[in-house]
Amino acid sequence: MRHLPYLITSALKVCRGAGFDCPSCGNARSKIADRKYLVTTLRRCMSCALLFRAPTTTPEENEKIYNKTYTEGFTTDMPDAGELQALLEKGFRGTPRDYTR
Repeated sequence: MRHLPYLITSALKVCRGAGFDCPSCGNARSKIADRKYLVTTLRRCMSCALLFRAPTTTPEENEKIYNKTYTEGFTTDMPDAGELQALLEKGFRGTPRDYTR
């Protein structure tokens, strides 16, 4: 259910053929590198080689989708000041946010 607003927004764009230009250089030519769900693709721009999610979303759409309804575990759960300080002191080692490997 948490992905529903994104999926609806993306499905409508796919139906209109919108949101497939590179968000960096604006080039309309890209190749699909991967696919997720039925409407989302990871694309590589044929001009600047940027990998980007398509269909793209505007800042206003991102605000509506991600700041109001989207949750994804510790990815969207921000630590309080004390937790952040402890994470920084440990260099995030031994925590779910440890990406040293």
